[in-house]
Amino acid sequence: MQLVVKPSSSRRSWIDEALFCTRVHQPGRPYRDAGGWNSVRRGQGRYRDKQIEGGGRYIDINPKGYVPALVFDDGEVLTENVAILAWVADRAPELAPQGHLGRYRLLEMLSFIATEIHKRFPTYLMLPEDVREPIAQEILRWFRFAAGRLERGYLFGKTFTVADPYLFQLARGAAELGFQLPEPLRDYIARIEEPPAVQAALRREGLA
Repeated sequence: MQLVVKPSSSRRSWIDEALFCTRVHQPGRPYRDAGGWNSVRRGQGRYRDKQIEGGGRYIDINPKGYVPALVFDDGEVLTENVAILAWVADRAPELAPQGHLGRYRLLEMLSFIATEIHKRFPTYLMLPEDVREPIAQEILRWFRFAAGRLERGYLFGKTFTVADPYLFQLARGAAELGFQLPEPLRDYIARIEEPPAVQAALRREGLA
C-alpha cells in the first residue's frame, strides 16, 4: 500500500510527521502492514496538475485533489486525515484510548483538531497579515482548549494516541509562525520532539 502526501517547500507534511511520530513512540506497529516509509509517495507541486513519484497524476488517485490519500494493494483509496489516522489506530490499538467509548473519543478528538484548528490555517495563511488577527485568536482559543487536556502528558492522559502527532505537528507549525502558545502546549511539543529518532528526522528534513 502507498500513502500519498505532498511536500511543502521541502518540509514534511503533517501526515508524514504524524505517522513518523507514531512509529517512533510505538516502533514497528503502525507500519508493519504498510511497508514503512517506503510506502510514502510525494506529490510534486500542485496535486491536481502534477505527476507523483512512480508515475501517474494525483488527481487520478484522489479526485478531491488534496492530500493525504492511502492507496491499498487492492486499489481501494482512503482519504481524509481523520479516516486515515483512525485506520492506523485500528491496526495498532495501543495508539487509541481504551474503554467502550475509546474509539469514539478518538474520532471526536481527531474531528475537533481537523475542524477547529487545522482547517483554520489555510484561511489564516491566505489572508493579508493586517487582517489575520481574528482568525489567529480563534486558532489560539482552540489551542488553549487542547492544552487543558495535557495535564497527564497527552490528549488522553498517559496514553500516546494517533491524535497526539496530529496536534503536535499543528502546534509546532503554529509556534514557528509566531503564535504564543500556552505553556502546557509548548512543553508537549518539547516532549514529543525529545526522542533521538524524532530529532534525527527533524534534522534530516531541515526542521531542527
